[in-house]
Amino acid sequence: MTTTEYRVSSKPFEGFVPVDVLKPPTKIAFIATSELPSGKGIGRALGMETLALYLRQVDAGQTLEMQFLDMQYADIADPMAQVRLLSEDSTLDIAAISVRYNTFEQMCQIVEVFRTSSRFQQTRKPYLVVGGVMPSFMAKEIIEKFPEIGLISGEGELGLRELVRVIRSGGSLYEVPGLTFYDAVKSEIVQNPADNLPLTEISVGGIIKELVPPLRAKGGIVWISSSRGCPWDCSFCSVDTFREITGARGKTRREERPIEHVIGEMKALYLEGLRHFVFADDEMLVQNAQDLRRWYEFAEGFKSVGDDITVQCSVRSDVIFNNKDRDGGVARVTALTALYEAGMTHVYIGFESGSPAQLKRYNKSETVEDHLAAIDRLRKIGILAGGGFIMFDPLMSLEEILENISFLRRADLISLKRKDYVGDIFDMLRAQKESMYVELLKSEGLLREPIPNTLFYNYEFKDPRVR
Repeated sequence: MTTTEYRVSSKPFEGFVPVDVLKPPTKIAFIATSELPSGKGIGRALGMETLALYLRQVDAGQTLEMQFLDMQYADIADPMAQVRLLSEDSTLDIAAISVRYNTFEQMCQIVEVFRTSSRFQQTRKPYLVVGGVMPSFMAKEIIEKFPEIGLISGEGELGLRELVRVIRSGGSLYEVPGLTFYDAVKSEIVQNPADNLPLTEISVGGIIKELVPPLRAKGGIVWISSSRGCPWDCSFCSVDTFREITGARGKTRREERPIEHVIGEMKALYLEGLRHFVFADDEMLVQNAQDLRRWYEFAEGFKSVGDDITVQCSVRSDVIFNNKDRDGGVARVTALTALYEAGMTHVYIGFESGSPAQLKRYNKSETVEDHLAAIDRLRKIGILAGGGFIMFDPLMSLEEILENISFLRRADLISLKRKDYVGDIFDMLRAQKESMYVELLKSEGLLREPIPNTLFYNYEFKDPRVR
């Protein structure tokens, strides 16, 4: 199949076509994929809920009806049972599948259920669209496999809104930003350029209550998001490329939600009996010690939610300790203490390595001493330090492994005496599509074939002693 890119003309959004006798409400089913069987990784389906909340916000005329299926709670004996029911729903107009990491196979199963259903053989059939990080990097491959469906790349609010508008008004798929689809008349795959809306414009400070009971019953992770994007350039990551796919090139690499929306969402979840919140941001706290206002706004906001909450977030070590601070870190310590007193109990740091050479290869500007100083600072305040660690990468030497072991011992992160931890001591680097590290492997002649149905590549180790 040939692939063609088309420019989408921007039109001001004037709402959806109103409901009348001849135009009933548009029914959308949101489906969130999951690795099965689901275990301790169960958590709030942020992607699905965020998209639905935005559509509700712009649906002033109440023209949309929504229902939700989170595959985390599917019957293990027959996980596709509810999908089959949805696929035969004669009133369904759109099925929107939010694809989590490592769920490509389940996404394919869901699509297969829909496209082999009796409803899908009819003239009036539901439009099936998928989205998420993984599909965004695999748009052409997925549409080649399933030419009957559409795929929205990047952050999906604008694309999904316009898809709903087009389906409801009878417009053209060429009008939908970020949509990849197959044009049967032209016998080609079409990739409309993506675009995005400012986070301040699409952010909603609420929740969808019907999604809470199963999450609460399973004790799932209560994910919260206060920003999108990341200001850093770690070589193994492709977050910045995803922002470009979203249509944010030349705009901003990281956007923040209004604090009042974040806190409003937490308050709504608190009223539903949820107390433990984990921020999903790549980087929740800003680095600039001269402007810590947002840290204090978070602290005041957390206090207003409830005095029995706990909060966990992810940061870099040089956000906790930075030797460039002219005041010796007093301002950071004071702000971190305010967060601790408001409920912040855990901070997850992307250590990634305890080897100077490996940190440089990962394009991390922190040093091993920064890591150690950050851990020490958190412990003195009373905050538990967790961390990500990539012990092995294909360009490493045996000496670097020994440096990593030395760091873990010095940091006391693998001790039975402490609750501090690293996520996986023996984790290996994943060579991710569109990352700088993949280019490093290419230049060394170590990159091998892509791993099917993932965003990653196989590779060889350079040092035979590591291999």
